[in-house]
Amino acid sequence: MTKLYHIRFVKNLRIFLAITLLLSGVAVSGQVTITVPEPNSASKWSIYELSFDSDESVFTNPFWDVTITGIFTGPSSQVLKMEGFYFDTNTWKLRFSPTQSGIWNYSVTFHSNAVSQVFNGSMECLPAQEGNHGFINISDSNPYRFMFSDSTYMIVNGINGHTPGVTAAVLGIPNGPYPADSLMTEIMWQYLASKNINAYRLQMFHQTWAPPVFEWNPFEGCANLLYNSGGLDRYDVDNARLIDKWLSRAAQNGVNLYPCLFTIHEDLVGYFFNQSPWSVENGGYYTNPTNMYTTANDEGHEYVKKYVRYVVNRYAAFRNIIAWEYNNEWGKYTSADWLNSLDTVITNSDPYGRAHVESYWGYDYSYDSELHDLASNEIVDFHVYPLFGYTEFNMDSLLSEQMSFFMKNMRNPSILENLAAEIMKPTFLPKAIILTELDIGPPLYPADRHYTG
Repeated sequence: MTKLYHIRFVKNLRIFLAITLLLSGVAVSGQVTITVPEPNSASKWSIYELSFDSDESVFTNPFWDVTITGIFTGPSSQVLKMEGFYFDTNTWKLRFSPTQSGIWNYSVTFHSNAVSQVFNGSMECLPAQEGNHGFINISDSNPYRFMFSDSTYMIVNGINGHTPGVTAAVLGIPNGPYPADSLMTEIMWQYLASKNINAYRLQMFHQTWAPPVFEWNPFEGCANLLYNSGGLDRYDVDNARLIDKWLSRAAQNGVNLYPCLFTIHEDLVGYFFNQSPWSVENGGYYTNPTNMYTTANDEGHEYVKKYVRYVVNRYAAFRNIIAWEYNNEWGKYTSADWLNSLDTVITNSDPYGRAHVESYWGYDYSYDSELHDLASNEIVDFHVYPLFGYTEFNMDSLLSEQMSFFMKNMRNPSILENLAAEIMKPTFLPKAIILTELDIGPPLYPADRHYTG
């Protein structure tokens, strides 16, 4: 009797949802067509995606001439606000991840100067799938640790991978003929999981780590959304789709991504700021990275904020993002105003409350930096390389000195990163050193391979 009642309840629930969608005009409404997932449900902490189709030829810039805003109300009246994004030709999407089982009602507005429409509907959130612990946040009870939504602590063992194709190539994972298919990076996620690596730092802007630099081993693509975009407020949709896939495949293998939004600074490998689309030499607004990372009230910074907003709108619904890193290693030369400005953008676009972080070189991370005290800088992240007096013989003692400082003065998670394929000992401290990190790029020693098949 109970089983029959349960079957009847589920059937009636689906009929109710179908009628709700039909009456609210979710199927087709005027000049915009919406596509609802089938079945119209998603498990807890997974992605529920709505697609909108319209003629983009009426827009000058489809990335920003359309605003899509969704208000999702859960079974306990909790409200989550999500923004949509331009996906590809004539298509926009909005992604949402329900945080409680039951029926969620939503109202989504598709607005532009050419068309403005509202779509109302409902979806069913099913119980979480096995192994899905939810989103990652700093623990409320222990500010030195990370915790999943289901109150499971996260012990992080990570890798500074730069871009998945680079990681796969440096590991020595074999690749097919050019252009590469996705098998190479598929194997990589599985391989990392087999080594109990559950965190991957994704650099989203450093041309040095992206094709065609490593022509010795072609691979799938890179995470630079301005790679072939045609402007600072237009984005490479092919690379954006790759990041979609990488986040999804990583999650399936229990790997969480730590995206670094800006990695534009001159390095030791041959990248110079004037190669960047943000440089005045390429039609951008800035003369050097410090100029870019200290200015928060000019026209160029509006493009910076747009880029960050697009990234977070597109990827925030993926549960396997650890935190949002503002920029790579420029903490000492970044202004509080710049960080606070982007903190506002991320906070407004990510209802799941991931931490935000600025990173430093380990040699000049500036103990007295004002940025460490900012509420917008929630993690201590410093990078250490076997350079500038750091050797395999004194690395432990020098790191202990730095860690002791943060242990005494900070109450946040911390991230330690290092170079040249040296595996650091597990370390635990306040603001939390969370990554026992292996950095495998660039291939300073390309003959050294880790993957054995």
